Amino acid sequence: MVKLIACDIDGTVLEPDEKYLPHELLEQAERLMQKGIAFCFSSGRQFSNLRVLAEHLVDRFYYICDNGAVVYSDGRIPEIISQTAMDHDDALQIVTKVIETPGLELEISNSNTGYLYIKTEPFQNLMLNYEGMNLVRIRSPRQIPDTILKISVYSKRAEDVFPVLSREWGDKYHVAIAGEHWVDITLADKGTGVTALCRHLGVGPESVVAFGDNYNDIPILDLVGYPYMKSSSPEDLLKRYPNTFTNVVDILKTF
Repeated sequence: MVKLIACDIDGTVLEPDEKYLPHELLEQAERLMQKGIAFCFSSGRQFSNLRVLAEHLVDRFYYICDNGAVVYSDGRIPEIISQTAMDHDDALQIVTKVIETPGLELEISNSNTGYLYIKTEPFQNLMLNYEGMNLVRIRSPRQIPDTILKISVYSKRAEDVFPVLSREWGDKYHVAIAGEHWVDITLADKGTGVTALCRHLGVGPESVVAFGDNYNDIPILDLVGYPYMKSSSPEDLLKRYPNTFTNVVDILKTF
C-alpha cells in the first residue's frame, strides 16, 4: 500500500521556461493527502523556493531539499528532520576550484540560503528568476558558511563538467547531473533524504512512489517500491526504470 509520494520538480513537472506547478498536480496531491498518503517534493531546490511552489498546501507537504541534504517536515512551524553537511575543507577546495575555472558559476547551499559567486550577468538574472529564494552574494570563499550541504556548479553543458568533478570528488561525494546546466555535489543524496523521511513517518521505502527524470534521481528511485522515470529521460535511465510517465498527474490519478 502506498504511504508516501515523492515528486521531483525540474524536468519532471516543470520545464525550464515554467515557474509554477500545474494546479491539477496540486489538486491530486491534496486528494491523496486526504486519503492519508503523505506527499513531498524531492528536489535540488532550496526549501523556501519549494514552499512558494506549494501555494495553499504549503503547510501540508514534506520537503526533501538540496538533493536530500536537508529534509523539512510540514507544518506552520517547519522543522528540520535531517541534515547532512559536507566536510568544510573539502567544500572550500571545490568552491575555490570552480571560482578559478572559466565558464563555471556557483551556488553554495546551507539549510535555507544560497550563496552565489556571480561572474556573469546572465547567471545573476537566472538565479533571480527563482521566486522565494534566500540568496546572498559572496566575493570570496571565506564568506561561505560553516555548514555546507550542497555545491551546485552551473555551466553551458553539465555533461562536459560532470566527468571532471566526478573524477576528482566522486569517491567521497555524490556528484550528479541535475539538469542541462547543473552538476550538484553533496554528501547526501535523494535516497538519504527519503530514508530519513520514511523513518520520521514510520513507513518503509517499499511503500513509496517516486517520480524523477535525471541522474540525481537514481538514489531515490533505486530505493523505493514504485519508481517512475519520465519518458523523455536519457535512454539508459529508461532501461533502468521500466515504469515511465509523460505527465505525473496521470499516474497520481491511479492511486
